[in-house]
Amino acid sequence: MRVKIGLAQMYPKLGDVQANLETHLTMIADACEQGVELLIFPELSMTGYQVQDLVPEVAMLASN
Repeated sequence: MRVKIGLAQMYPKLGDVQANLETHLTMIADACEQGVELLIFPELSMTGYQVQDLVPEVAMLASN
């Protein structure tokens, strides 16, 4: 069994979850078109690194 794996390379916008989500969705669609079955994103790619003071703004509730 073979699985085609992709590695996403991106520069997340610090604290901009919506913009980062849109980037993720675009990259996922592109990867699907290329036959990728598992796409790996960098850690903290939804919030960006060094969020520190932005934590309350980018935190997601369990209900979301």
